[in-house]
Amino acid sequence: MPNQIVVSNFLLLDRANSARVKLNSGSRLRLYKSLITPSPGDTLAVYTPSECNFDTYSIQHLDPNWQAPLLITPGEYQTLSAVLSYNSPTVTGNTIYGLFVDDGSGGLLFAMLFDSPINFTVGAPALSIQIGYQVWAKAIIP
Repeated sequence: MPNQIVVSNFLLLDRANSARVKLNSGSRLRLYKSLITPSPGDTLAVYTPSECNFDTYSIQHLDPNWQAPLLITPGEYQTLSAVLSYNSPTVTGNTIYGLFVDDGSGGLLFAMLFDSPINFTVGAPALSIQIGYQVWAKAIIP
């Protein structure tokens, strides 16, 4: 008998709404310029030494713009951030490897490594980012 995937929506919308409340309570978008593969045990200190420093860079606030969670498929909800933009560097650029989101008071919420680095150099088009945060409950039964 092949593996079966069992999904559950039990309390899943509650979990997604709790995540949205947390994300709407001071979360900030930050970018990093070194090859760092995120790990569950990471802290903010892993990413801040490699934070981008292109001349138009600034930390951007994600709160309170996370949208209400939507059911993507049974067992999976997603909340989306607002679309945030970074203007093209005018003097100094960076290669951007990924992003990290902090809680605004010293805690790391999560980090993501991009599929491929972004060479954000002088004259590059503006960079727009929207984050989808997913909450799911699925189990594979062998």
